[in-house]
Amino acid sequence: MSLSIVIPVYNEDKQLHNTVKKINKISKRIKDYEIVFIDDFSTDNTKQIIKKSIRSNKKIKYYKNIKKGLGSAIGLGINKSTKKFVCIFMCDNSDDLSDLMEYYKIINKNNLDAVLGSRFLKNSRITNYPILKNGIK
Repeated sequence: MSLSIVIPVYNEDKQLHNTVKKINKISKRIKDYEIVFIDDFSTDNTKQIIKKSIRSNKKIKYYKNIKKGLGSAIGLGINKSTKKFVCIFMCDNSDDLSDLMEYYKIINKNNLDAVLGSRFLKNSRITNYPILKNGIK
């Protein structure tokens, strides 16, 4: 099985090292994967950090978004993906690596087209999630 992990980024230079480190842990379980970073017009050192990561890990790809916005970044990431399955992963550590592995197992075992998760389901547990991002006032 093969997996493309699409990560849209906007000014994530403080998070990138930790995110790449976390995702590289899956290489023990998923041999055929790629990390596709889509830079959504960052103004910090995001591009430089990703480019440096590429030198040490050829599975990392970098693309500059064409049209500003998260949806556009995700769309471009999907289009640039070269593996059989695609997963969208947020760079801000709001996604859990164990969820990524669980989705991968489910889609692989059941030969599905998609597996979706949400932190807003009835039995979901949300910790340290910014109030402004979840729409609760």
